[in-house]
Amino acid sequence: MREMNCSQFRQFYSDFADGLIDEAEAVAFHIHMAECLACERFDAALRTGGRTLRQLRPHRPDPLPA
Repeated sequence: MREMNCSQFRQFYSDFADGLIDEAEAVAFHIHMAECLACERFDAALRTGGRTLRQLRPHRPDPLPA
């Protein structure tokens, strides 16, 4: 993947975020984000959301009455 458009960015974003793409494809993602404010914001929002979710305590439901 040499050049990337916004549709391709969103389509393959999960693979990028999970580190499942090769170095050349990762470079294409970084170049696209440097050139596209909307996709840079998309990436920042998802990363912020992920960090926030990882900081939450796991929910432990109250025990059922006996």
